[in-house]
Amino acid sequence: RLAVEQISTLRAGHAVLTVGSIDADGILDFDPEETEIARAMIAQARAVTVIADGSKLGRPAVFKVCDYSRIQRLVIDVPPEGGIRQALMAAGVEIIVAG
Repeated sequence: RLAVEQISTLRAGHAVLTVGSIDADGILDFDPEETEIARAMIAQARAVTVIADGSKLGRPAVFKVCDYSRIQRLVIDVPPEGGIRQALMAAGVEIIVAG
């Protein structure tokens, strides 16, 4: 809780996050505390980049971090396909394949 309180006092130009899962519904994670911290960072940032590897695509996770509308870019080692790619494109997320 202290970390979330401290983050809420900051204003960031850019937040860079790693996540546990990327699915057609958005960005997810496995740990409730990490999810809260990521949400707080997103709320305080003007721009958000998510960095992930291909193993995160379609991986089941429990806690929703955010919808794609809250992120500006995804940096990943393989291109997302199917429903995930469609959802990212519909939200206007820039996809950077770096691998």
